Amino acid sequence: MFFLGILVFGMEIQEKSIEHLISIIRNGNPKPVLLLGAGASVKSGIPATGGFVERAAMWTYAKENGTDISDIRIRRSDWLPFLQNQSWFIQNKKIEDNYTAVFKHLLTPQEVRKEFFNYILHPKVPPSDGYKALNDLVVGKHFDTILTTNFDNIPYKVCAADERNHRVSVIKNEAEYNKISSAPTHLQIIQLHGDFENYTDKNDVDETQSLNDNLVRSVMPLLKDHPLIVIGYRGAENSIMKRLFLENLSYTTNFHHGIYWCILENDQPLDFHENLKALHTAIGSNLQIVRIKGFDELFCNDLFKGLKNSYSTRPTVSQTTSIDVFDLMPVKEASFETLDRLLLRQRMVQYCRSLHIQIPEIISDIELTDILIERDLMAIEGGKKVCTNAGVLLFGNDPSVFVPSASVKIIVNDSEDFFKKTLASFSSDLVFDVSNDLNHDINIKGHLWDQLDKIIDVLSIYNKEFKLKGAVTQTVTPYSALALKELIVNAIVHRDYTVNEPVKIIISPKSIKIQNPGGLIQEVQERLDGEAIEEVIKRGSRGTIKGYRNPVLADLFYGTNTMEKRGSGLSDVFDETKRYSTSVTFGPTEDNTHFEATIYARPEIVDALTQTAKVSEPEYVTRFSSNFIEFAGVPAKIFMADATASLVTIFEEISLDPSPPFLHKENKIISFFPIDNPSFGLSRFIDLGTLVEIPREEYLENADREREFIYLLNRSVLTHLRYLGLQTDREKRRAFFQRNIKDEENVQIRYQARVKSATRTVVKKRVSPATNQVIYWEHKSFSFKVEKAGEGYGIFITPNYTFTLDGNTEYLKPEKINSLSTKRSSRDYNMHYLNDLNFWSWIIRGGMEEQNSIRILPEQLQEKLPVDSLLVLADNYEMCSVTDEQLFTEFIDETETQEDIEEVYEGIDLIAVEKEDDGDDNSDQIETEV
Repeated sequence: MFFLGILVFGMEIQEKSIEHLISIIRNGNPKPVLLLGAGASVKSGIPATGGFVERAAMWTYAKENGTDISDIRIRRSDWLPFLQNQSWFIQNKKIEDNYTAVFKHLLTPQEVRKEFFNYILHPKVPPSDGYKALNDLVVGKHFDTILTTNFDNIPYKVCAADERNHRVSVIKNEAEYNKISSAPTHLQIIQLHGDFENYTDKNDVDETQSLNDNLVRSVMPLLKDHPLIVIGYRGAENSIMKRLFLENLSYTTNFHHGIYWCILENDQPLDFHENLKALHTAIGSNLQIVRIKGFDELFCNDLFKGLKNSYSTRPTVSQTTSIDVFDLMPVKEASFETLDRLLLRQRMVQYCRSLHIQIPEIISDIELTDILIERDLMAIEGGKKVCTNAGVLLFGNDPSVFVPSASVKIIVNDSEDFFKKTLASFSSDLVFDVSNDLNHDINIKGHLWDQLDKIIDVLSIYNKEFKLKGAVTQTVTPYSALALKELIVNAIVHRDYTVNEPVKIIISPKSIKIQNPGGLIQEVQERLDGEAIEEVIKRGSRGTIKGYRNPVLADLFYGTNTMEKRGSGLSDVFDETKRYSTSVTFGPTEDNTHFEATIYARPEIVDALTQTAKVSEPEYVTRFSSNFIEFAGVPAKIFMADATASLVTIFEEISLDPSPPFLHKENKIISFFPIDNPSFGLSRFIDLGTLVEIPREEYLENADREREFIYLLNRSVLTHLRYLGLQTDREKRRAFFQRNIKDEENVQIRYQARVKSATRTVVKKRVSPATNQVIYWEHKSFSFKVEKAGEGYGIFITPNYTFTLDGNTEYLKPEKINSLSTKRSSRDYNMHYLNDLNFWSWIIRGGMEEQNSIRILPEQLQEKLPVDSLLVLADNYEMCSVTDEQLFTEFIDETETQEDIEEVYEGIDLIAVEKEDDGDDNSDQIETEV
């Protein structure tokens, strides 16, 4: 026997050997009591605490998306973003720290919790060898009391099935607490957290704060008079750690028989749960640490060998994988030794860190194999650990030995000289053959990461930078490198590897075509409902059209940040090519046996000698880019607190009080501004004890929270526009000036144009020539939206028109608005549009008030805001270039032409007829702002 002393917060915590533990058990006077946590049942198919959180998130994700929970294609990269997007989710701690919150927020009502437990606690895996060995120790009279925080009935099932145990009692609820004995004559199993079948389980954050008083009174004599061995338990629940232990120190004489707390070999005392640290502080050396390899290893090997009774040798549990998803199928001939060990460690560490999977700093081959089995990169087949097709494809030294289709053929339609120069740029491991003068092949093999790198290397030869001369000289490439990569990844990850043919990439002078075996899987076809995938994607659908032929491949590529997995890959390709002045087409072949994507090069002709090209545009087209107003500064913090009232109540109460823009979501109030400031009415509706300040960078680590961030930016801009005197439409994010209520005159504003002062008529009355009555009002207006651009944010503005009956908020019928807006906008040529952009940019920047920050409160309260809470607009304007021939029209007079007036009168007459037909009731013409 020996012990090691380790300092934890200045106090020495002692470690005991397994041999010491064996002596405690062998002595048996008094017998030790076992406390089993979730970690004891992991190898029996029951997840540990973190696993429960993950499975609950996957369960809820499947329910929310109408997917069968048994669908093996649901991967971590699907449900983890869903979980991280929950406002109550603790981002910066271990995932198991969210256990009680998951039960409170996801698994409700209790019937849903019961359904989840029935699903999770009945795996198709037999009890592990560790439980069978534990049963042998029970038969040998070494244990007669098992306390458990678990809800599985594995200890009971194993022990009750053994005829040598004449009786086994399981105690689950208050009606049975009187059966608990401090000197039992047979095995008693006490479930500390109740019984989910009868809705008495204790799991959520409120339920796990305390234990039933009768249970505590019944269990305490056991803890007072016996040593306690704790296995597979973190000590996270207050109900156990405080109610059983810390509140009973005097009664148990600080647990003088000792608590032997088993931890895994690589666990560090500094990482212990706060409750365990508190217990150590309270009882000192009466708490002993014992390092073990695991529950099964402890009972099957260490205790079995140390307590040599007539126990039968434990058989090894074997599992057989029987699935029809290709990348999950086991490859009997592929062992761990067939994998590229260095690549495997690098990628799996990257994957685990990306998806918040806890792994040791130094991973042994055995631990690495366990991780691979857990992630379906290996499987147990016939008692042997073998690779799956996914493991071979991703990490095999030569995947084509096991998956012959794992290759890519690049076909170059170009001159032979150029083709040979291409080959000279690469190492000899690229296998190729020259078939003829016009068509050359490059055959690429290796694991998928290697294939991806080699393909990108080859395509880079055909995507060289050149100088594009225009108003501003730019360095560009024929194709977007990002779009190319997305298409390549899409091909090698989603292809059908059961079809023995390669992915084909066909390079032509002005396009690159990528063709992979396998069309759209049934799941995607059903979501498209007969529509073409290209049309659906180009219409703006993101994240709704997705499905995975190879879920493990997709999961690993996503987890290593190599691809997007939210159904946005093709959407990103389309957006990127559009931004890049190129185009792309994609979709399945007519017989749906292949998927094809063709990306087209920029239209410019590049001079081979100088590697330059001129902008391919008509001679007198002006390029405008001034519809983006960048934020020079955005808030550095996000303030969040629990709300004490509903959103409706808050709006009713603060209607007369100035408060900064905020978001009310999942009973939390989120804002850029210090919402506890008593100067703001909002401070009355938050729980001050829950207020947190989150740095912007940390808040935006969760991609889904960026929507909340942009929402708050949009609301801030809306508030700012109201303080500038503009009428706003929140739903359409539109702003315009209203007429002067005191008179019937047009409204004009003097502003500073780019070169000289100018006058803009922003509200015009439209009068019927027949009656000389005002029929409607035409407002210069603009729509806006805040978007991310590169690493920053800004406001995109689109000038347009708004038409009202009263010069304020009584809008015309939508169909008439559309008709008039189309007619009116058709008269706005480029220079009109440029003038509109300059005008609204001047207004938004506070030109009338000579300020350059977004105002979200009255001036006297705006000063109370911290500097790092403010939004500041960039000083510079995006300048626009025009040709010399157009300069004389750049600052044209805004006075209406006769043609303009005649066109408007035509619209007025149409509206006059509609008004006469409709009578006096204009209620259907009004859109009310919510």
